[in-house]
Amino acid sequence: MSVSWWSFETLLPALLDIVAIGFILAVMAWIAVSRPGLVMIAFLVLFAFVWRLISVFYIDAFGPVFSEQLERYVGPGLAALPFVASQALVIAALLVSFRPQRLRALASGTRGGLAAMLPPGRFDLSNIAFWTVLAYVLGLWIELRLRGPIPLFAGIERFDYTRQYGGPLHQRLIEWGAMLAFQLGLFMTMPAMRGRGFDLRFAALFGAVLIYLFVVGHRFSSFYAYSSFFIIPVGALLLREGADQRRFPRILRYFALAAAGLVALIVVALIHSYTVVRGSEIDQLRFKLTQRILVQQGEMWWATYERVFVHGDWNGALAMFKLFVAPFNPSSNSTMQFLMEQSLPLDRTYTLLTQGQTYTGGWPEVLFEVGGPVEGFFLVAGSAILFSEFMFLLTRCMIQERYVTCFFLTPILYAVSICVVSGMVNSFIQVTFMVKLAMAVLVYVMEDRWRASRMAVALSPNSTDVAAEVARSHTMNDTSASISSVAYVGGMLANFNQTVRSRLPLLIVGTLVAMLVVFLADRARAPLYVAEATMRLGRLDGADVMQAQSTAIHMGSAAFKRRVEDAMPPSSGDDKGQVLDSLSVRPQTFDLLSLSVYGASEQAANAALQAAVRVLNADQEKIRTPLLAEFNIQMAMVEANIASLMKVRESLASADSISPSASADPASLALRRVWLLDLQARNEEKLAAATNDRRALATRLGPSKSFPAALSDDVTIRQVSPRPVRHAFFAGAIVLLALLLYTMLSRPSLARTR
Repeated sequence: MSVSWWSFETLLPALLDIVAIGFILAVMAWIAVSRPGLVMIAFLVLFAFVWRLISVFYIDAFGPVFSEQLERYVGPGLAALPFVASQALVIAALLVSFRPQRLRALASGTRGGLAAMLPPGRFDLSNIAFWTVLAYVLGLWIELRLRGPIPLFAGIERFDYTRQYGGPLHQRLIEWGAMLAFQLGLFMTMPAMRGRGFDLRFAALFGAVLIYLFVVGHRFSSFYAYSSFFIIPVGALLLREGADQRRFPRILRYFALAAAGLVALIVVALIHSYTVVRGSEIDQLRFKLTQRILVQQGEMWWATYERVFVHGDWNGALAMFKLFVAPFNPSSNSTMQFLMEQSLPLDRTYTLLTQGQTYTGGWPEVLFEVGGPVEGFFLVAGSAILFSEFMFLLTRCMIQERYVTCFFLTPILYAVSICVVSGMVNSFIQVTFMVKLAMAVLVYVMEDRWRASRMAVALSPNSTDVAAEVARSHTMNDTSASISSVAYVGGMLANFNQTVRSRLPLLIVGTLVAMLVVFLADRARAPLYVAEATMRLGRLDGADVMQAQSTAIHMGSAAFKRRVEDAMPPSSGDDKGQVLDSLSVRPQTFDLLSLSVYGASEQAANAALQAAVRVLNADQEKIRTPLLAEFNIQMAMVEANIASLMKVRESLASADSISPSASADPASLALRRVWLLDLQARNEEKLAAATNDRRALATRLGPSKSFPAALSDDVTIRQVSPRPVRHAFFAGAIVLLALLLYTMLSRPSLARTR
């Protein structure tokens, strides 16, 4: 008797998956043994790779497997093969970026560290950072005690606590906690970079933050993310000391003990979550754990693999539109919103997204949804190079003790890391990200120029400057001293001031000219208004006439906009076509749409929205009419039945039917009366049932369950242009930044200035 699992058709895919996964896991194991520092730097990504890879293999090999979140079966297949190829590109990029020759050159180029360049001074940088973070952590615990119930004891889910009770300090921790963890790890490692021990004060602060997360109901993901960012500087330290591995065993032993404690904390948090917070699910614990560990990590990739690689069904233009132009919620990860829309019913997707829930995955799914099965690999390679080169840049800044630059690179680190883990790409087009990136570039160039000038002064044998003599003696005598924040930040600002002063007229005049040009040009523009409103979808019998996504696509079509243009009143102006080209329709929930349109006047913008609703109702009336006709037929039949039953009631209630004159027999009269009473009772039952049917039909067609599409609130109209002052300041900031970079990069060398 043959076993179907061992047939050639099922065994060959499993063997291919095993070989591919075994190869990539072997490479990761080799990196972990030979270069543990690189693993620590990329731990957030590599751990996610391993977990998702195991999940994808489970779906491939043991499918079809039921997915609770997708509400369907997934697998089997060969989804692991392109997934392994994508991960291999990232690992290859990391190995190339962190190749030994580059690391040796980086280590040899580090001359004594930052402390060797600075004279002694007050206000140690580590002490300032410690007391600042300590005050914040104490504020977190005080806020937890004052604002309401403690989730650990009250059995409150972490999302509910954040939404209902979380104070401003708690909200900032949820938003910036991973970046805070990186800074704590950086300051903990700062003395070790100069040959001393770790500053365990920052390790204690990090432990206090983790315990706080445990108390407020967090389980695994927060501990994993925070710890991954915390150990990045330790990885940089290990790479810096790659030539001397004497400190490796001691460092790794300490972190093994810390990791064991963290794992124990995570286990306790998971047990508490499933037994107390989610006690109703305890009988399904095995199923829930299987879903969480083996299915949910890979289900979104399997859905993309089936859609793109198996069926060849992808639409790059739609993906770009949903990612960057009209996501469900522009302030969060649009990648998972789009993938959930592709894999789930839209009403369920919008319900989950409204509640703030998203699924696991996003990378490399989004890249193949945009580029398809071939071009997607080029996008994967590009993201891998971006990630690996940025991590090397950050490592370089940590090894060279560029702490100000590391501070401004921290938001970029978070965005780049989250992109490779969850595929979040819409953060890169946000104005705030552009500002952070510009500030990071400016600070990097400024610190680089300051360090170069400082080293030139400190190492110059002909210099008679007192500060230079102090710096030279400090360089020769002590490279492990503490860093004075006054000397560090003040020295950078003084060097920046000296550099800018020589070209101050150019900076001022260039910025003012740019502001003036933009101010005059923007002021000459015609005014532009935007009208925004929320539209409630039309319903019939409690069901949407058209789903939200279908309605948005329908209202975005050119034919619909032409009909809206014809429906707009003549008083709207001559630019109706331009107004309607700006019409934007975005699903807000499963039954609400967000509408916005731009116009040259308030009346034109408002008229466009009102006309759009009227045309939509006219289009939907074509769908509603046959359904209403069916309801009307049913209502007519019920009314006719009620009228017939009412006539029967009147007939049975007449005196002749109850006491007929033809019968004088008392027994026969009594039997006839009993029979008539029974007929009356049955007639009343039928009449009551018919009345209930009529009431039910009337309710189904009543205003609470059947209504046309309408704007659910007042139209909000605001002027968006011209805004000459705002645009002038924005242009001035861009020009000023460009001129500052030009000034820093084109600064004459020290030898020429003397």
